[in-house]
Amino acid sequence: MNKILTLLIIITLLSCVNDNDIVEEQPFEYAFSKQHYQHDLTDTSIPYHIFEPKQSLNTTDKFPLILALHGAEYFATAEEDFLFNETFGYYALAWIEENNQNQYPAYVLAPHIHEELWKGNDYNNWSAPNSLDFLEKLLEEVMKHKNIDAERVYLTGHSMGGAGTWIVGAHLKDKVAALVPLSTALGASSPGFDALAQQVEKGSFAQLPVWSFIHKRDADGSGSEHACRVLFQAFDDKGYEPTFTHGFEETQYNLTSAEINEVISEGKIHFYTEYNYDCYANCHYAMTEALREPFLFRWLFMQKRSDNY
Repeated sequence: MNKILTLLIIITLLSCVNDNDIVEEQPFEYAFSKQHYQHDLTDTSIPYHIFEPKQSLNTTDKFPLILALHGAEYFATAEEDFLFNETFGYYALAWIEENNQNQYPAYVLAPHIHEELWKGNDYNNWSAPNSLDFLEKLLEEVMKHKNIDAERVYLTGHSMGGAGTWIVGAHLKDKVAALVPLSTALGASSPGFDALAQQVEKGSFAQLPVWSFIHKRDADGSGSEHACRVLFQAFDDKGYEPTFTHGFEETQYNLTSAEINEVISEGKIHFYTEYNYDCYANCHYAMTEALREPFLFRWLFMQKRSDNY
């Protein structure tokens, strides 16, 4: 009798469950969310976009962070016009692609110097004093509230952001684990280059991993000797033994993926990739090639700040 009663109770309870009460798990969206940071130095609200990896949602484990700096394509645009273009925005969008996140889960942080900030003349580029202060404080703020591995903070950027990667990287060299400048918009005669060259001479990059990507036509057409070439020649002269994977000026190396992976396994930390693929009139987007290189992801996520000092 007790068994029959128990069965009836179970059947009754099950019959009371409404199909609408069953909550289906929502698919994870590989997209940025927009937030703002109040910069105390200028009392200015600055937008940034952030991506949180799926793996971080229900754990206290810590994950790497990619700080991605945009190029002139997004400089001084309207605040709402950001990361809308798959080519212009690939410097940040590549890192949140599902396949990349499945293998290399990471936070991605993409701040935006928009039109109103530029009009106020407070944030002229990523290396302006206000911009440097903002980036340092934004990084500190995000790291307070997210499960970020402080030993694995990586800095990258395209064009103007590539120049920023070098200059901001020198400024934050004790806080970042590696730099990936993409199509750096900086010539050896550009403002800011001399200060950067002095940082190289002081040894600021001796233990800081750097992998620079650019297209040969982009480097040749910079209007002066290109900063990336000068900096990596200085690396070579100082005995850092950088790896030139494809070409350097007129010299061709053309390493295979297997050869590049072998050098990565040896623990090399300075890499220079100068592509020479067909790119017609526009060769300024090496990131669309670079951020599809599996060996770059492998190398980058191996880097830890504590290993470099």
